[in-house]
Amino acid sequence: TSPHPTTSTSHSATSIPTQRSPPLKGQGLKKQSEIPTERLKTSIVASLESKSKTLEKLEAKQPKETVVVVVVVAVVVVVVVEVVVVVEVVVVMVAVVLAAASLFYNSIV
Repeated sequence: TSPHPTTSTSHSATSIPTQRSPPLKGQGLKKQSEIPTERLKTSIVASLESKSKTLEKLEAKQPKETVVVVVVVAVVVVVVVEVVVVVEVVVVMVAVVLAAASLFYNSIV
């Protein structure tokens, strides 16, 4: 009786993540393309707020000039997002900006 439960649990453990991840990716892409720009803006603003919290932590380590530069970049991103209406372009831009911001953050630390 002991081999049966272990095989069933390991089987379900392996099958659940593989079932979960592809639909999540598909749903995420669909949701992102269907999101109205206002909701997208609010999510971007929320991510920028979390970035500014990490910037506050950075202020202790770094001179304020770099923090000001990053904040200005964040403001520019928000303005650009408001100008660009095409959601897919915005999603790509946000992904690029977040990647650049994480690289910049890693280089600071």
